[in-house]
Amino acid sequence: GKKPGGQEGHEGTTLRQVEHPHHRVVHRVHTCQGCGASLRDVKPFKFDVRQVFDLPPVSIEVTQHEREVKSCPHCRCVQQAEFPPHVT
Repeated sequence: GKKPGGQEGHEGTTLRQVEHPHHRVVHRVHTCQGCGASLRDVKPFKFDVRQVFDLPPVSIEVTQHEREVKSCPHCRCVQQAEFPPHVT
């Protein structure tokens, strides 16, 4: 039975616009909706700004673990380094 959105008494939080966004997209107006005149060469007197905050997609990072395997030049016994316990 609650209304959508923040409930009364709840202290809301908002993401504030950032000064230097990662990307900038300009949506241009080319034609007057009133008379159909071209606005391509008219400079805008104002920009309205909205920012969209997106989380980057999660990606898997792979680390390859390599252990050395060596042969002793004196007795020819083969020795190898140990992998950490979490590398199975």
